[in-house]
Amino acid sequence: MSLFDRLSVAQRSFIPSAVGFLFYGFWAFLVNIMHGPAPAVKAALVQGSYSFLITLGMTLMIETMYRFFVKLTACYWLSAVATVALSCAPVFIGSWMVNVAAGTPEIFETVILGYVIGLIYTSSYVYGLTKKNEP
Repeated sequence: MSLFDRLSVAQRSFIPSAVGFLFYGFWAFLVNIMHGPAPAVKAALVQGSYSFLITLGMTLMIETMYRFFVKLTACYWLSAVATVALSCAPVFIGSWMVNVAAGTPEIFETVILGYVIGLIYTSSYVYGLTKKNEP
């Protein structure tokens, strides 16, 4: 039994959310420090908080979408691809929009790492669900 299988949905969601807050908050601080400490701290809090909340919500969305698509299509591969694509798109768009609204100076540099890691996280999570649920 893998670690993924032993954790509850709440644990699988909260742990990465807390790590995301720290990691993405620190990343946003680093890429915005050239604009001074106040904008860097603001960017860190915005991106860290957004990362925490979106990871928490995204995990639940992934779980729900994956189960829905498996029931709809009965095809694990198709369900996995649809879940990754349809759960990443609103998160990535939302991340950009939140940073625009907050006035983050270096938006692309602030969000690109989250996009890459978010895609890896989502793909890995869906892979875990597929392995856990395959007959």
